Amino acid sequence: MALILAMLGTATAQAPSYQLTKTVPLGAPDHWDYIIFSPVEGRVYASHGSEVTVIDATTGQILGTLTGLVDSHGIA
Repeated sequence: MALILAMLGTATAQAPSYQLTKTVPLGAPDHWDYIIFSPVEGRVYASHGSEVTVIDATTGQILGTLTGLVDSHGIA
């Protein structure tokens, strides 16, 4: 019974609080899919339309763009 109560206690724990700290305009194309953060590199990869934009997570500077993709869906 104690195990069940302990599991219920963790299941009802408060969710983390998130807040927007920075926005980075990426421009067209406006067909958005996935965004992933790589903590090792400190980069954000945003797939949209036929390209993937690479962003420095600290400064928000766009580091580059992978173009010429048929459709970009997700990032591995």
